[in-house]
Amino acid sequence: MKKMFKKCLGISLSIAGGIIGVGFASGREIVSFFARYGFASLFFCLVSGFVFFILSYLILIINHGNKNCKNDDICAKNHEFICKYGRNFQFFQIFLFVSQLMICGTMFAGFRVLFFESNLNLIQVIAVLSLILLISFLIVGAKKNYVHFINTFLSIALLMFIFIIFIKNLTTKRFALLGDVGFNFSVFFMSIFYAGMNMVTVVPLLNEEEKFLNCKKERIIMSSFIGGLMFVLLSLMCLLILLYGEDFISADMIVLNIVNESNYVLGCVYKMLIILSVFTTFTTTARGAVNNFLLNENRKFKTFLVLVSAVIISLIGFTKIVDYLYPLFGLVFVSYLILRLVFFTLKKRKIVSKIQ
Repeated sequence: MKKMFKKCLGISLSIAGGIIGVGFASGREIVSFFARYGFASLFFCLVSGFVFFILSYLILIINHGNKNCKNDDICAKNHEFICKYGRNFQFFQIFLFVSQLMICGTMFAGFRVLFFESNLNLIQVIAVLSLILLISFLIVGAKKNYVHFINTFLSIALLMFIFIIFIKNLTTKRFALLGDVGFNFSVFFMSIFYAGMNMVTVVPLLNEEEKFLNCKKERIIMSSFIGGLMFVLLSLMCLLILLYGEDFISADMIVLNIVNESNYVLGCVYKMLIILSVFTTFTTTARGAVNNFLLNENRKFKTFLVLVSAVIISLIGFTKIVDYLYPLFGLVFVSYLILRLVFFTLKKRKIVSKIQ
């Protein structure tokens, strides 16, 4: 049992690290989806954590069901069924690929905001972005997955750092309560869409990790860990912004500004964590796009195309993508998962009943 929990926790930390990107670490996502609705949004962080649990489990069981079949007749019929009805779901393959390109573009947009707020000149920004592109190209283009360890480290480091900043501010800093737009029931749907959009990032990673899970119990435990980790991270970030974010509400990097005001050195450390969060989400998402949709032929060239596409998409703007496109893509992803689960479950039952 101890080994099972340790394995599930390790995988969950890696998944959570893949979810944490510039939108989360900067606090922009937290403001757009939660904090602007006031302290009631803390409850909806719990709702979002539960949705993370549900979506993680759905993705795992759908992937498990696609890869495992004990009856040859059922397998044959199931293959026939997928060939017949699979075209109805080809749009999702395109949607997932576009979503991952958009997420990669968001990461680059966040990089630009971060570096320009750091008062770097244009040449320095181009140099840094070029270095990041080169490293990303090498990691994403490699056949071996190097992001698991980095994701795990980021989850632990960010959780500890936000907790430390929160405690430090409670003991040394006055409150600057965030003005809210008032409670609106739409925050319920926003909490669902938030989980849906962020799960798009880690679908390929979940599919890879599913092969290490041996039973239904492990899938439930791992999904529970993912939901719990995201709830804790969301709650801490949201509370930090609610208590100290009033002076920085219009900033793209609201949490970085809060940390900088608290302590310059801690601000520099947090800036490095933001860069790492951007890097992990970008490499996880880009690797998923290359692995699942562009296959392994001409891998380096197709990796290059993904990176260039992400840079072009980033021109839309960091805040615009997070505020307008994230909720829309989250809605589509959640709706698709529900429809796919219901549709395939009903059809497979008919197949089994006919054979038996």
